[in-house]
Amino acid sequence: MVGTVSDETRRREVQGLLLELHGQAKHVLIVGSLVVLALTGLPQKFDSLGLSQWLMDSVGGIETLRLIHRIAAGVLIFAGFYHFASVIAAVLVLKGLTPLQMIPDAKDFRDALQMIQHFLGLRRNRVAFDGPSYFQKADYWVIVWSLGMMGASGLIAL
Repeated sequence: MVGTVSDETRRREVQGLLLELHGQAKHVLIVGSLVVLALTGLPQKFDSLGLSQWLMDSVGGIETLRLIHRIAAGVLIFAGFYHFASVIAAVLVLKGLTPLQMIPDAKDFRDALQMIQHFLGLRRNRVAFDGPSYFQKADYWVIVWSLGMMGASGLIAL
């Protein structure tokens, strides 16, 4: 039959949509909690500034600001564990290898060296990437490391 969609194709489309929605939810949680952490953390650090005093007074005092900050930190930690669990589920349950592409390998170091050569004019053509590039992987791991350090330092500071 021409024009019919198999059940397997429908299942994969739904699965892809769900994974995309999970990815968007993770981004909203991470970015939203980081914005709230910045807006509530900076006034605590620079409490003598007029803007900081105004913000603390607007939310009901320093204790309320600290509570909001801690809730946002909890959301950030939850988002980190949520991301880790979704990667594990994608690999073990859904048998997808896409998340594993973010692990740097020897090709990434070669690509980075070739790109530097291109930038210096020692190589004519840019590197062609067939998956996540070395700078996308580096960006990902910088974010993972930074969020881990923020969470750990925040828990220690309690």
